[in-house]
Amino acid sequence: MMRLLIMFTMISLLASCYYDVEENLYGDSVCDTTDVSYTQDIAPILNTSCNGCHASAINIANVSLDQHTAVKKYVDNGKLIGVIRHDPGFSAMPSGAPKIADCSIQKIQAWIEAGSPNN
Repeated sequence: MMRLLIMFTMISLLASCYYDVEENLYGDSVCDTTDVSYTQDIAPILNTSCNGCHASAINIANVSLDQHTAVKKYVDNGKLIGVIRHDPGFSAMPSGAPKIADCSIQKIQAWIEAGSPNN
Protein backbone atom coordinates (compact mmCIF):
# COMPACT_ATOMS: atom_id res chain seq x y z
CA MET A 1 0.00 0.00 0.00
CA MET A 2 2.85 2.38 0.87
CA ARG A 3 4.51 1.72 -2.49
CA LEU A 4 1.27 2.50 -4.28
CA LEU A 5 0.95 5.77 -2.36
CA ILE A 6 4.55 6.74 -3.14
CA MET A 7 4.11 5.84 -6.81
CA PHE A 8 0.87 7.84 -7.01
CA THR A 9 2.60 10.83 -5.41
CA MET A 10 5.55 10.63 -7.82
CA ILE A 11 3.27 10.42 -10.86
CA SER A 12 1.26 13.39 -9.61
CA LEU A 13 4.39 15.46 -9.09
CA LEU A 14 5.81 14.58 -12.48
CA ALA A 15 2.54 15.27 -14.25
CA SER A 16 2.34 18.73 -12.71
CA CYS A 17 5.76 19.79 -14.00
CA TYR A 18 6.15 21.40 -17.39
CA TYR A 19 8.69 23.50 -19.12
CA ASP A 20 7.87 26.46 -21.32
CA VAL A 21 10.07 29.00 -22.96
CA GLU A 22 9.51 32.39 -21.31
CA GLU A 23 9.52 34.23 -24.65
CA ASN A 24 6.72 31.98 -25.92
CA LEU A 25 4.68 32.57 -22.79
CA TYR A 26 5.18 36.28 -22.34
CA GLY A 27 6.53 37.48 -25.67
CA ASP A 28 9.63 39.51 -26.17
CA SER A 29 9.83 41.79 -23.14
CA VAL A 30 11.96 44.37 -24.94
CA CYS A 31 10.31 46.40 -27.66
CA ASP A 32 12.64 48.85 -29.37
CA THR A 33 10.65 51.93 -30.29
CA THR A 34 13.63 54.14 -30.96
CA ASP A 35 14.02 55.42 -34.52
CA VAL A 36 10.83 53.77 -35.79
CA SER A 37 10.57 54.11 -39.54
CA TYR A 38 7.53 53.83 -41.80
CA THR A 39 9.42 51.76 -44.38
CA GLN A 40 11.29 49.46 -42.01
CA ASP A 41 8.76 49.08 -39.18
CA ILE A 42 5.26 50.37 -39.84
CA ALA A 43 4.64 49.25 -43.44
CA PRO A 44 5.61 45.62 -42.65
CA ILE A 45 3.23 45.58 -39.64
CA LEU A 46 0.41 46.96 -41.78
CA ASN A 47 1.22 44.56 -44.62
CA THR A 48 1.07 41.57 -42.30
CA SER A 49 -1.86 42.59 -40.11
CA CYS A 50 -4.05 44.94 -42.16
CA ASN A 51 -3.49 44.81 -45.90
CA GLY A 52 -5.15 41.44 -46.36
CA CYS A 53 -8.35 43.48 -46.22
CA HIS A 54 -7.16 47.08 -46.53
CA ALA A 55 -4.84 47.17 -49.54
CA SER A 56 -5.80 49.43 -52.46
CA ALA A 57 -6.75 46.45 -54.63
CA ILE A 58 -9.10 45.02 -51.96
CA ASN A 59 -10.19 48.21 -50.19
CA ILE A 60 -12.71 46.70 -47.76
CA ALA A 61 -14.83 49.39 -46.07
CA ASN A 62 -13.19 51.94 -48.38
CA VAL A 63 -10.03 51.82 -46.22
CA SER A 64 -6.65 51.49 -47.86
CA LEU A 65 -3.48 51.19 -45.77
CA ASP A 66 -0.81 50.29 -48.30
CA GLN A 67 0.55 53.78 -48.98
CA HIS A 68 1.92 56.32 -46.50
CA THR A 69 -0.49 59.07 -47.59
CA ALA A 70 -3.49 56.79 -47.03
CA VAL A 71 -2.20 55.65 -43.63
CA LYS A 72 -1.51 59.26 -42.61
CA LYS A 73 -5.18 60.09 -43.09
CA TYR A 74 -6.12 57.51 -40.42
CA VAL A 75 -3.28 58.61 -38.16
CA ASP A 76 -4.43 62.23 -38.31
CA ASN A 77 -8.07 61.44 -37.47
CA GLY A 78 -7.03 59.07 -34.63
CA LYS A 79 -8.67 56.01 -36.11
CA LEU A 80 -5.54 53.96 -36.80
CA ILE A 81 -4.35 53.78 -33.21
CA GLY A 82 -7.90 53.47 -31.86
CA VAL A 83 -8.82 50.46 -33.97
CA ILE A 84 -5.55 48.57 -33.41
CA ARG A 85 -5.63 49.14 -29.64
CA HIS A 86 -9.31 48.09 -29.61
CA ASP A 87 -10.21 51.34 -27.84
CA PRO A 88 -13.87 51.90 -26.91
CA GLY A 89 -15.78 53.63 -29.69
CA PHE A 90 -13.63 52.10 -32.46
CA SER A 91 -14.17 48.99 -34.55
CA ALA A 92 -11.57 46.53 -33.28
CA MET A 93 -9.07 45.56 -35.97
CA PRO A 94 -8.14 43.13 -37.27
CA SER A 95 -11.82 42.28 -37.47
CA GLY A 96 -12.74 39.10 -35.65
CA ALA A 97 -9.17 38.54 -34.52
CA PRO A 98 -7.08 39.35 -31.45
CA LYS A 99 -5.14 42.60 -31.27
CA ILE A 100 -1.85 42.75 -33.07
CA ALA A 101 1.24 42.27 -30.89
CA ASP A 102 1.77 44.85 -28.16
CA CYS A 103 5.21 45.66 -29.53
CA SER A 104 3.71 46.41 -32.95
CA ILE A 105 1.18 48.73 -31.32
CA GLN A 106 3.98 50.43 -29.37
CA LYS A 107 5.98 50.94 -32.57
CA ILE A 108 2.98 52.44 -34.35
CA GLN A 109 2.32 54.71 -31.35
CA ALA A 110 5.96 55.84 -31.29
CA TRP A 111 5.87 56.53 -35.03
CA ILE A 112 2.67 58.56 -34.63
CA GLU A 113 4.18 60.53 -31.73
CA ALA A 114 7.20 61.28 -33.95
CA GLY A 115 4.85 62.91 -36.46
CA SER A 116 4.25 59.79 -38.64
CA PRO A 117 7.01 60.64 -41.10
CA ASN A 118 7.35 58.99 -44.49
CA ASN A 119 10.78 57.62 -43.73
